[in-house]
Amino acid sequence: GELSDKACENRRARFVCAMAICNRKGDMKFLSEGICAGNIALKAKGANGFGYDAIFIPDGFEQTFGELTGDMKQQISHRARAAQKIIHYLRDFTAVSLDL
Repeated sequence: GELSDKACENRRARFVCAMAICNRKGDMKFLSEGICAGNIALKAKGANGFGYDAIFIPDGFEQTFGELTGDMKQQISHRARAAQKIIHYLRDFTAVSLDL
């Protein structure tokens, strides 16, 4: 396949997700970034997910996102990491004035 023809020296990749909380005026009050780093597989594997899931192997795993269960992917994905930071921020909501 096309991916296996690429040099193997640098197959690093990462997914990045940014989430923001803004007030009604559009002023950003909090910005969260989630990153999931990994490697590009030599072959597409797995039928779960979409997009690049079948070729992305997250750090700490031997399976692609496409091979992982939806529950596992939701725990480690870039979106989950960004959302967790938002959740932690909102838990402290009473201590922070957002002027929403």
